[in-house]
Amino acid sequence: MIIIKINVDQIDKARLFKGAKHTYLDLCLIEKNETDEYGSAHFVTQSCSKEERESGVKMPIIGNGKEMSRREKSKPKQDEPKKWEKKTVDESDGSDIPF
Repeated sequence: MIIIKINVDQIDKARLFKGAKHTYLDLCLIEKNETDEYGSAHFVTQSCSKEERESGVKMPIIGNGKEMSRREKSKPKQDEPKKWEKKTVDESDGSDIPF
């Protein structure tokens, strides 16, 4: 799963287009060479036409994307026992039991 955050103030409103029921915006998610200090591994731009790409138009970066896995979220903390693990019982001689 990739979480994307965009700065809507930077959207070029001229690139919005009407569909049958809604207004749409085409975006492009581009993988970075390295993950940045915030964990972002992608950047987001608005899409441009084939002609614009061929003529060298570079769209401004309007956001970032961060990869998240479902397993990362559900991992138990190191000091928490897993649900399926039984708690260990102190196997002393029982002399401290009051009955």
